[in-house]
Amino acid sequence: QSQEIPTNSEGLSIFKAWLFIVGQMAGIGAMVYPSAIFDLVFSFSLLFVIGAIAMFSGLKLSQSWVEVSKNPKYRRQTQNCKEPYPVLANIAFGKAGSWISRISCLATFFFIACIFLIMASQIIVKVFDCFGYSAGCACDIMIYLTIFVTPFTWLPSPKNAWIIANI
Repeated sequence: QSQEIPTNSEGLSIFKAWLFIVGQMAGIGAMVYPSAIFDLVFSFSLLFVIGAIAMFSGLKLSQSWVEVSKNPKYRRQTQNCKEPYPVLANIAFGKAGSWISRISCLATFFFIACIFLIMASQIIVKVFDCFGYSAGCACDIMIYLTIFVTPFTWLPSPKNAWIIANI
């Protein structure tokens, strides 16, 4: 008996939503942590397991989103939604689930931003060292990067951040 995969003709398909979710979940965390902590063989096996879990989770989340967005009862909540995880959690678990999901997403974004700042400051110090200049401590560079990058994160969407492409 074949099971038909639901599709959404008005927005993202399950495959596209799945790619976005897998990219976000398996992106920096799956690449940085295993390689930094464990040896190469164990890192690749751990990377494969994390990727498979992220793939399965992304597929189930995207199928849930398509099903919820097709339901007329939830059409107002899902139409033009910028934060799908809290909406799904609100539908499944109520207001408490929505807040837990929102806090989890914000914590994830914060820690990913911290990892990017650390990596970027270390790269900048190494580049300056390669050219014979002293860039100072990576901690100082991290503070400068934070001061420079943070205002751009306050923009509501990428369409408002066109100026970054020109810098």
